[in-house]
Amino acid sequence: MKKNFLKLFIVFTFFGCEEMSTVIDIDLPEHNPLLVVNSVPEIKDYVRVYISHSLDPLSNTQYKFLDDATVLLKYDNIIDTALFVQSSFEEPCYYNVPNLIEGKTYTLEAYHYDYPNANSTISVPFGVAIENVQVDSLYEDRILLNFSIIDPIEENYYYLRFTIKQNGKWKTTAFESSDPSFDDRGLIDDGQISGRKILFNDQLFNNSKKSFDINLIIKNNDSDDQFSLDNDNINLSIDSVKIHFFTISESYYKYHLSRKIQDRNENNPLNNLLGTEPVVVYNNINNGYGVFGVRVKKDTVIPINY
Repeated sequence: MKKNFLKLFIVFTFFGCEEMSTVIDIDLPEHNPLLVVNSVPEIKDYVRVYISHSLDPLSNTQYKFLDDATVLLKYDNIIDTALFVQSSFEEPCYYNVPNLIEGKTYTLEAYHYDYPNANSTISVPFGVAIENVQVDSLYEDRILLNFSIIDPIEENYYYLRFTIKQNGKWKTTAFESSDPSFDDRGLIDDGQISGRKILFNDQLFNNSKKSFDINLIIKNNDSDDQFSLDNDNINLSIDSVKIHFFTISESYYKYHLSRKIQDRNENNPLNNLLGTEPVVVYNNINNGYGVFGVRVKKDTVIPINY
């Protein structure tokens, strides 16, 4: 019975599409272009704000960044006007405003005569520091380590990655962990067995001390993005591990998580055949599109002694 059903499915798939297809005319609503505002800085840096505009999905108009907008950053009854920066030919132009401060609330406003005014408000989280770091075991192909944090009472979002120093040069390394706080959806640039970055929240450990067991994966790979070892002197070539630990705004977390899910759906060849539910990328720009978020970074360097 199953074989017969499969044969019928194949017949309809290859020979019935033309007869079964139906052309449907859809009257799409008129596109009203809005400003697109993107800014996700670290608090140690000047805030770069990229301003562009939305396009009609069926339009052939070329996408461009705007160099004649007005960008304001408001906080504590202070208003900073962004300075326009004309970058290189390869890089988009942007607007600079002063650094953000932990614990303060900021409103970003963008104005342009061709588009409705856009704005967004975020609160910068306090950075959470790493505590009690220790290396548990050292192997030729992996390093096992443990670290902990004290999570604040409010809902928090985090971003984690690792680098290893070899011959004076830092390179990104992959890692594994069975910690239930790490959801596979949050892995960024994930491979078949591990990820190199991860986004996660404190849903399982809010307002408590949390320890993480990490398995850093050391592989032979000549890629610039993957850490490479000297086969003749593996142990002596590594002298430090750096934990890059970010406390991030909710907007940063939701935007990048939705972008990752969207990319995963677009790159899945089965979706072209079976279809998939569309993913709406997170947006926190009022009267526009894009994201206003922030990262607060707390690095920790661990010396490695073989």
